[in-house]
Amino acid sequence: MSITKRIAKNFFSLGITELVTRLVSTVITIYIARELGVDSFGQITFAVAFTAYFNLFADFGLTTLGIREIARKRINTNYIASNILILQLIIGTTLLVCMGLLLVFIPVDVISNDLKLLTFLFGISLIPGALSMAYVFDAHERMELTSLSRIVTQAVALPLTLLFVIWTKNVIVVPVVQFIAGLASVIFTFIVLRKLLNFVYEKWDFKYQKELFRSAVPFVLATLFTNIYNTFDILFIQFYLGVEQVGYYAAGFKIITLLLILPRFFQTAFYPAISHILHKNPLKVQALINRSFMILFIIGFPIALGGSVLGQQLLDLVFGNDYTQSVLSFRIAIWIIFFIFINVGLSTYLLANNQEKEYTKISFIGAILNVFSVIILVPLLGIVGAAIARVVTEIVILFLYYIHTKSFISLILERKLLTSVFLSAFVVLGLSEISVHIIYLVVIGLIAYGSLLFVFKVLNKDIIIGFLGNFKKE
Repeated sequence: MSITKRIAKNFFSLGITELVTRLVSTVITIYIARELGVDSFGQITFAVAFTAYFNLFADFGLTTLGIREIARKRINTNYIASNILILQLIIGTTLLVCMGLLLVFIPVDVISNDLKLLTFLFGISLIPGALSMAYVFDAHERMELTSLSRIVTQAVALPLTLLFVIWTKNVIVVPVVQFIAGLASVIFTFIVLRKLLNFVYEKWDFKYQKELFRSAVPFVLATLFTNIYNTFDILFIQFYLGVEQVGYYAAGFKIITLLLILPRFFQTAFYPAISHILHKNPLKVQALINRSFMILFIIGFPIALGGSVLGQQLLDLVFGNDYTQSVLSFRIAIWIIFFIFINVGLSTYLLANNQEKEYTKISFIGAILNVFSVIILVPLLGIVGAAIARVVTEIVILFLYYIHTKSFISLILERKLLTSVFLSAFVVLGLSEISVHIIYLVVIGLIAYGSLLFVFKVLNKDIIIGFLGNFKKE
């Protein structure tokens, strides 16, 4: 199979799986929120955010490092994967014990005993996470197997969650189901590794594990900063405002997270393409970045504007009338989608151009800025302050990305972009005056906006073909 076909196959496999996984996860989240109520939903959100830090260190960047090392020396797959497995299992078990001790010593007036138990049960999933070896499939460019592993997790989690939640009406069953689903995926992955890649466990090498540990540090730092930025607001809201406000705040972000599939799909295709062009023909990079910037701008701006204007209807559709307090924070926070759409092209360029240090520095600045913004704004404005903090952080990150890339590329703010702003505003504001179901509004909006883009020549066939051509040429 040619490289082009292999990349296309892997992109399709991961793309479809990501979409299915996100949709199933969203269905589970909505079902839990509706069946168990705001308070239980907030408890789950806090527990997941709390354990996310331990999950981060449990992986320690070893899977990312493992993919790179195995891809370079596939003949050493068994040796590398075996050592990573032992190292992750040791780290995961140690972190689980540390998390249990930490929860014991946190005062009950800060975290109730019920919430401590729920959080620890979510933490038990550190063990299936440590045992997972699905990254080996990625290293061998067998992403369809990675996809199957993730599908197994969701195929077990969905029916069990629906069954046990409606049967017990108890929030405790959620992390138990998560553990069972993770274990099922681990078993499936190990069986496939044995049958298709002839994986055999090899004796561990302490000297090599020390080398792996040191090499993984830069990966874990970058992930740590990103994780702080993504979860600190949830943790601070829990400690300062309580679990109910966490539920209101998290509801809107579940929708935003689902919409962020779009820029991540783009990044999946964009990263290898721009890496290839930088190596073969650096002069084409600026044109590709500018075209990408324009297309991402045209997609991201109406999503953010539409979500902001139609936020009430959207939240009512997804979560019901009990989440009215989520509306204002959602209308603000959804603008991070617009800035992430623009950021993704610049951040991918930094990574493709061997600017990992700059990328990590920007992630660090973003994390620090978000932490201080949340601490200042949440006591003043509640969950609305947390939403403002996220948007401000994304704006600053965009500015920093631009500062670090302007010497390599030059973004051009074309008149077409301003035209797209006016067109999207015209469509969205027009839709807000129509009293029909929001699903019909979205469909009408897509058709109207797309048609106006072509009528006013913001987009045309040549622009789209020219953009896509950059991924095929060279």
